[in-house]
Amino acid sequence: MKIVNSVERLRKYKTKWVEGLPKRACKNTIYIIGGHEHPFYATVTCPRKKCKKVIHLEISKQFEKRWSVKKEENGFISLCPSIHVIDSPCGCHYWVQKGHIVWHSLPPVFVPKINITT
Repeated sequence: MKIVNSVERLRKYKTKWVEGLPKRACKNTIYIIGGHEHPFYATVTCPRKKCKKVIHLEISKQFEKRWSVKKEENGFISLCPSIHVIDSPCGCHYWVQKGHIVWHSLPPVFVPKINITT
């Protein structure tokens, strides 16, 4: 996990402000649909290498539960809260911070030993 995180930290995810959903989403690109004036959705392709799921995030203020987009001083964006792809086999969980993917690292699963006596 640390190697993947190090590689991802070097890669920048550029932002494109567009009026409509692109026909084909490019990897390493976050699309803000609705443009600068009325951002409505953010769309990004799952950063896992073998997963090609396109993720749509509600960012408009009209949505009760939504992600916020922050334009950073480096020209990239940050998204909050984290993105957890629960409807895909990869199940990845990450943040976008200043144009970088920062992976969520889960604590090790604790499985107690069970003694079975007959």
